[in-house]
Amino acid sequence: MVDQSAAGSVIELNFNRLRCFAALCEEGTFSGAAKVLGLSQPAVSQHIKALEEHLGLQLFTRGGEAVKLSPQAEGLYLKVKEILKLWAEAENLSRRAREGVSGRLAIAASTIPGEYLLPPLVARFRRQWPEVEIALSVSDSADSLARLRAGTAHLAAVGFLPKGERFEAIAFSTDELSLILPLDHPLISGSAPETGLRQESGGERSTTQQSPFTLLSPSALKSVPFVIREKGSGTRAVMLAALSDLGIAEGELSIALEVGSTASVIAAVESGVGVSLVSRVAAERAARLGRVAVGDGLLPPITRSFYLAYRTDLADMPALQEFVRFAAREA
Repeated sequence: MVDQSAAGSVIELNFNRLRCFAALCEEGTFSGAAKVLGLSQPAVSQHIKALEEHLGLQLFTRGGEAVKLSPQAEGLYLKVKEILKLWAEAENLSRRAREGVSGRLAIAASTIPGEYLLPPLVARFRRQWPEVEIALSVSDSADSLARLRAGTAHLAAVGFLPKGERFEAIAFSTDELSLILPLDHPLISGSAPETGLRQESGGERSTTQQSPFTLLSPSALKSVPFVIREKGSGTRAVMLAALSDLGIAEGELSIALEVGSTASVIAAVESGVGVSLVSRVAAERAARLGRVAVGDGLLPPITRSFYLAYRTDLADMPALQEFVRFAAREA
């Protein structure tokens, strides 16, 4: 019969040798590697010597205190890092199997993920992992990413792809922006003296809406008052990029009001302040309640993705790992 404790000790001993090798490659000195690993310098030296004897290679050339990877061992470092990464993943899997997934998971989300996409996703996730407590805060994309950077959130659900080497991200949902208008807007009633509609197929200009084949011209869009989200909003960024693609710069828009949430945008449009672009899920819900009209066909399709971002230094957190996997499967 195999002595499991003895076998485990041998495995851990061998992996300690690999950890010492990787640390010495990265730090360049035995003292630096010892400090990173929390070991004594003689212990690091012993592990490296044992690994060299096992492989039959001189792994490092010495020059004073500094060491350099020997020509015979070039390429070994990347393989060792791969092995250590796989071993860490295996240990995480076994820990989750022993302990289950539990704890608190803080998610910072922009408006659409926070109010429309995440609640049903969280409900399905907690049916599988009921021991995970989830705290959801809703603001805009920029603020959500700031909370992720500051460590007050484990995950950020946002409307644009975050940049930065400390972040990993997956796309977990797609969306379309819809043009919403007041119910009595001339573009809906057809009473506008000149709507500026143009045929998408290149046909003659018309003064009547022929959805989905008629589009508002850039000149017409410039004359329409807009309600827009605040700076830092993913919806605002996508909206302005889409209008720019149509030849309309931000400075050319007639901005009537800037607000801080999708709900405020819809309320302003409902009150007749102007028109806007919001997530289709929010637009359709408001239209079903008779609050606004959706101008399908007045603009080309505007699509985007929502991303679930997390910091690389938190990537081994079991609850975070399971939620990211779950979101990716459900996408």
